[in-house]
Amino acid sequence: MYIISFCKSLFKPKNALPAIYFFANAVIVFFLFYILPFQLTQDEQMNRIYLGLIGLAVNLVFILISLTPMGEAFWRLRNKIKRQPKDETLMQDWMSANEAFEEVKSAARSFTKSVSIKVKLYFSNTEDINAYALGHRTVIITKGMLGADPEYIKGVLAHELGHIAHGDSDLKLGINVSNSILTVFLTLLSCFTSLIVIILASIDKDITRLTAAIINFLFRLVIIGLFNLWNLVGVLFINWSSRKAEYAADKFANDLGYGEQLANFLNILDGNSGKSSRFDLMFQTHPDTQDRLTALGYAVA
Repeated sequence: MYIISFCKSLFKPKNALPAIYFFANAVIVFFLFYILPFQLTQDEQMNRIYLGLIGLAVNLVFILISLTPMGEAFWRLRNKIKRQPKDETLMQDWMSANEAFEEVKSAARSFTKSVSIKVKLYFSNTEDINAYALGHRTVIITKGMLGADPEYIKGVLAHELGHIAHGDSDLKLGINVSNSILTVFLTLLSCFTSLIVIILASIDKDITRLTAAIINFLFRLVIIGLFNLWNLVGVLFINWSSRKAEYAADKFANDLGYGEQLANFLNILDGNSGKSSRFDLMFQTHPDTQDRLTALGYAVA
């Protein structure tokens, strides 16, 4: 199920740029394993190919794990996401939010079976007024969001279940896994380079110290610089796709009958914000609120 959902996300038109980035990452992973100094067979060319294929297999296995309930559970643990708040003073608001969630979840499942019956609401102890979805079974609401009007919460949760229904986090998780593998390689290369620099710098000769300084400079300028630039390209591509996914999730909430609640919440939260420039918009995961309200068919307050 999860690999099917991932493949669907991979070939959606709105994910065209992240998909290109994902396949490019896979090629890089293949190449990094391709050049590893291991001997699996006496045929040198086939040995290189086998190593590259192992890299692709490692990449795929970690992606599949990240998409499973176990991967979601690990992410929640890592980010301190709880099943419910520990603060007793928040319990009434939490119960109200859960009631809203169950109502919207029922409506969403009547609309599409892409929303799993096992999806649950989780709690993040942050003051941000926010909610977000992960994978196929996780919707998170923040402490700052709990105090909102229950009708607004319904609109927001309907939007987040739209992300669940569309599998919007699948491709992002896949890209993050590939980037993590690249980060491991960069860390190992950094340690190796640092060792060489330390050895050269310890030799009491001007030429070796100069060589150490040049190696260190080139490594940081070229290797780390290119890696950071590549990560930036990934962020821009994902943001481009994410903005399109926000419109689709808004439409999902509207189709469920919660468009007005979502629009009212957006209006109160950010309705008076100005339009972002094209440059600023590239670094945003969400479209301008005014554009979202217009797409929903509601006027800006």
